[in-house]
Amino acid sequence: MTHSSSRMPGNESRRYALRAGEYLAISADAIRRDADGLYLVTAGEPPANEAHGSVGIVNVRGALLQFCSPFGDSYEAIEQRVREAMAADPKPTTVMLRISSPGGLVAGLNECALRLQRMAKAEGIPLVAYVDELAASAAYALCCACSQVLGPASSIVGSVGVISTMISVAAHDADQGIEYRIITSGKRKADGHLHAPISEDAVRSETARNAQLAAQFFALASRARGVPAKKLESLQAAIYLGRDAVRVGLLDEVIGLDDALMGLDRSEIGGPPKAAANTGNITDRRAKEPRADVARLLKNARA
Repeated sequence: MTHSSSRMPGNESRRYALRAGEYLAISADAIRRDADGLYLVTAGEPPANEAHGSVGIVNVRGALLQFCSPFGDSYEAIEQRVREAMAADPKPTTVMLRISSPGGLVAGLNECALRLQRMAKAEGIPLVAYVDELAASAAYALCCACSQVLGPASSIVGSVGVISTMISVAAHDADQGIEYRIITSGKRKADGHLHAPISEDAVRSETARNAQLAAQFFALASRARGVPAKKLESLQAAIYLGRDAVRVGLLDEVIGLDDALMGLDRSEIGGPPKAAANTGNITDRRAKEPRADVARLLKNARA
């Protein structure tokens, strides 16, 4: 299959056509099919980096590819944006990955997560993930590069696993009276060929590779989250809403974005004395006396 760069009608999304043998860490409902084959709908160009006080914000949107591409966001581009956020002047005290993504390709994912971890350690800047409603599969693996994973009660996280697809149109070819002769140098060379029947040997090999890649994902998430790999495997790649995600160890805190940013922002710490807030307004009182969960975020950001 080939890549298509056409925009989807009515928005800035694009389609990325999947190739045979391309492994995915993505929610199954993000995979689409038409007459040309399987494809992903990507979100196009992600928003530029932002800042909220001392917090740098890196937006991660849509299905994720390996390399910088006009088709959508990618691990390579995310690394670049995080590097730029950490190099900003003034230097941020925390960088937040604000994620809204169903996942993406396996290729490049583990290396991206490891590089983000090394970057945060080298710069001495905590990396925090905020699930802006969706961080599934590969997008959740990016969360595992962070010291904290936060999100609202409506956030959807999980799908810790790998998916691959084998397709054959050999039976359809035969019905249409079309004969393909595929010449190979080895009997397994045509595994996954669109016009070759799917053999049991090919299925067994594909299943084994899928399991190995999934084990790598479990190991990454286990190290990051302190959850045994066997427990992660037992989740069966299910997705969870906010509070249930906390219960199974995939999310640290259920909190709104504004409160999370308020808790992580250290721009006013150590600054000149401020005039007293108007205590007659509940919003002012809330800003003056942060909730316990916001205070915890601030404490963790300092750690």
